[in-house]
Amino acid sequence: MVLCPTLHQHERELALLDRLMHGTTDGAVLMLPEESNDELKVLRRKGYHAAMAEAGIPADPDLLVESGFVEEGGAQAMDHLLALKNPPTAIFAVTDMTAIGAYGAARRRGLRIPQDLAIVGYNDIPLAGRLVPGLTTVHVPIHEFGSVAARMLLEQIETGVLTPRRVVFAPQLVIRGSSCAGADEQQVGRPAPRSPSE
Repeated sequence: MVLCPTLHQHERELALLDRLMHGTTDGAVLMLPEESNDELKVLRRKGYHAAMAEAGIPADPDLLVESGFVEEGGAQAMDHLLALKNPPTAIFAVTDMTAIGAYGAARRRGLRIPQDLAIVGYNDIPLAGRLVPGLTTVHVPIHEFGSVAARMLLEQIETGVLTPRRVVFAPQLVIRGSSCAGADEQQVGRPAPRSPSE
């Protein structure tokens, strides 16, 4: 049994970065996990390079920053980026908690979100919608992961047959005020969950 958040990780990253960079001229940054040989890191790096090429913006290796998955790592990575001679105006964080760390670092420097710095997270944790402005994020259907996994396990127990299957879940972008001024007032929120494809 394999539960996958998506089939085409780097293509999704391209689409997200394209959305994130809309209206910016100096590129975006992708905060990556610390694991040096992590497949997620490789795919997101490909997505970053593809998105920059699609936008006609040269990829800047200084904008690929190791952040880990937690708030403190996001804050440290954001501090590093904001100290650059030409800091980015858009951030795509590897998790919502990393994005929350970026919020804090940006605010300590007096930056306005999204007017000065657009931020996008990943996971759509409950806190994402309660931030001010709300955090634009990628909704990952975590409850559906558990439900489908449990159903597949029960089927295997009942039939006694182990049938390898791959279930693919499609993450959805939830637009909030951290990347689109006024989105919170328009109440753009989480789309209705879609059934996974098998």
